[in-house]
Amino acid sequence: MKRIFFLLICITVVSCNKNKPDSNSNVNGSIEYKINGTLFSFSNGLVKKVTGTPGAISTFYLIQGFQGNNSANIFIYTHSDTLKQQSYHLEYGSLPSFTQDSKVYTVLDTPDYFIDVLITSYKNGFVSGTFNGKVTHIISVNPSKVEDAAITDGKFNNLKVFYY
Repeated sequence: MKRIFFLLICITVVSCNKNKPDSNSNVNGSIEYKINGTLFSFSNGLVKKVTGTPGAISTFYLIQGFQGNNSANIFIYTHSDTLKQQSYHLEYGSLPSFTQDSKVYTVLDTPDYFIDVLITSYKNGFVSGTFNGKVTHIISVNPSKVEDAAITDGKFNNLKVFYY
């Protein structure tokens, strides 16, 4: 119960934090995916690279798309300072979230929920790849009620990386 409440607070903070680059930035990458078969797409996506203390898992890349009240946020934490062309298996703690029509979908703390990301290209400051997984929408905390959802056919193309 405490974990679900903590998760709700974390997702709310992440979903509300849509710090977009200034309007002069070239943000023209795209993100699209299906939630239970319904297609969602964003014509403006980006990747934020945030670096922390060397030697710790403190560097992360945030793959982010946003349009109106809808958003996609996929965090990839790296031991090194770089995102590599490889697969990343994201579970609870990595806080991926998808907000669609006021519903927040995320990964719960069991192995059943995950996002798999494949980085297919990272060059000249732009990233492309694919993703899929299983997430959940928390309907209520007390009593605990969730709705599972499949993320399929996810892809992101030509997302510009902003370094922070």
